[in-house]
Amino acid sequence: MTSTYIDRKKEAEEYFDNCKVKQPCKEDKYKTGQRVHIKKELDSGMGHFPSDVDAIIEYTYAQKYGGDDHKRYSVIILVPDGTDYSCAWYNEYDLEPII
Repeated sequence: MTSTYIDRKKEAEEYFDNCKVKQPCKEDKYKTGQRVHIKKELDSGMGHFPSDVDAIIEYTYAQKYGGDDHKRYSVIILVPDGTDYSCAWYNEYDLEPII
């Protein structure tokens, strides 16, 4: 019975480690914490996504789930009343840096 517990505990720890956001890659156009503006016009399939607003980069798809998709981003939408929220997955070309 002890070995089953240890195996399940190890499996849970590995799962948790894999879910952590990984470090940004040099391929990432935008870095975590960078402020961006989401363009007004988004692709037709993204009509339900907020647009023409400012946001902060949270992470790329690759940072969150692994792999090599460094062109889709989760962002934190900045709301004037302070009720900011997370929204994913914006394409790299839908974002513009705020300088």
